[in-house]
Amino acid sequence: MQVDKMNDDRTPKGFWKIEAYTNGYQIIVLGDPPQEYEGDQLPHNCDEMGCGSLDHVVARIPIMYAIPELAWAGGGG
Repeated sequence: MQVDKMNDDRTPKGFWKIEAYTNGYQIIVLGDPPQEYEGDQLPHNCDEMGCGSLDHVVARIPIMYAIPELAWAGGGG
């Protein structure tokens, strides 16, 4: 399954577009980490998050119930 990026601007006011990937077991969200941190918020750690040389991973969200149909595209668990 391949999904093309949206070309038109359907982003609701107050939101911004993100880039995300899934392998059927987790969703990986790419973006820019915050430049400033508040309170007890920890700074972004590229080693811990598994960032690549071109993008920052800002979230790794486990999928509670794996979706094997998505894993066929080269993903895994």
